[in-house]
Amino acid sequence: GGGFLLLYVPRHKHDDVRKVMEEIGLRELPFMLERDGSKVIFNIRRYPTK
Repeated sequence: GGGFLLLYVPRHKHDDVRKVMEEIGLRELPFMLERDGSKVIFNIRRYPTK
């Protein structure tokens, strides 16, 4: 399993939401949006071994 849950919450409710998330075992993962969209920041190419 896994995955992400994105919440859009009024600023004055942030602390309330964080408290409830902590109580039910959810973890906050801070992120930022980029003006240029998504970018590849890590890429490993795997080549077959001979």
